[in-house]
Parts: sequence; C-alpha cells; structure tokens
Amino acid sequence: MFDKLLIILYDVKNDTKLIHMNTINVSLNKTLMGLLKSSLPKRGYNNVSEYFRDLIRQDLHLVDSNQYPYDKKFLKELADEAQQDINKKRYKKVASLKELLA
Repeated sequence: MFDKLLIILYDVKNDTKLIHMNTINVSLNKTLMGLLKSSLPKRGYNNVSEYFRDLIRQDLHLVDSNQYPYDKKFLKELADEAQQDINKKRYKKVASLKELLA
C-alpha cells in the first residue's frame, strides 16, 4: 500500500499536466506541529499539506465569497466535474509513478 499518493491531472488530448503543485515552507514549533498532526485524522485530512490547502481556501472564501466559493454546493460541483471527466474517460492511465511524473 502507498504511504502517499500523488495525483496529477492530465489533459489527455494535449498530453500535458494540468496541475503543477508549488511548495512553501512553514515553520512550526514541536508542540504546535504535534497538535496539528494529531488532529488531522479527526478532521478528515490525510496530511499537513491537505490541511493548509483547505485552510487557505477557507480564508480566501472569508475575504471574498463570490470569487472564492467554499460551500457544499461548490464542493459538489467540483466532485461532479471530476466524475464527468472519469465518465468521459478524460484521464490518463499510467503503469508506474515514473511514467506519471514524466
């Protein structure tokens, strides 16, 4: 089983990656990091990165909810779009992680 799963969306027609993840560094003291990591499973996050991405989305929504919707309707629309892509076979199957990252 995988410890981590990296998902990269592809534009099959153009054979290009649709998402490129950028990296940031956040410094936390040992106590805060321990509290954060222990709370992740209870909150439904698999890792610290998921938590921070969601935290940023929620903050952007608070600043401008019209430009950055973040509610059940919006999340359902995202899930529906992903399901439509799957149904229309707009994805790329790969045989290995090496092929996925190529």
